[in-house]
Amino acid sequence: MNNDFSQHQNEAESSTRLDDATTHDADSEAASSHQETTAPNISADSFNDEIARIAAENDDRYLRAIAELENFKRQAARRELEARERATRNVIEDLLPVLDNFERGIYGSSCSMLGNFVINAAC
Repeated sequence: MNNDFSQHQNEAESSTRLDDATTHDADSEAASSHQETTAPNISADSFNDEIARIAAENDDRYLRAIAELENFKRQAARRELEARERATRNVIEDLLPVLDNFERGIYGSSCSMLGNFVINAAC
């Protein structure tokens, strides 16, 4: 029985050592991953240069976006003007035959029939 007890104690100690080794490995892995995720040491000059470069890129993007917006506004205004001109042209083209027929009717009818409505008509 004493033998069983010492064997059981040896198994417990080896299990404890295995747990300690696993914990130590996990701690060292966490420490190494922590070291990988921390920012590298950068000098102040290179950091300022990088910030200046990023600021210049953002400024350039901003100016391009403003220019693109202005171009869009000009295009939209031009398209609106073209649409109005096209609509006006279509209305006039549709009314011209009606006005021509009306004018022919006025000049072709007799003066007595139209009375005071005849303007510049030769009777």
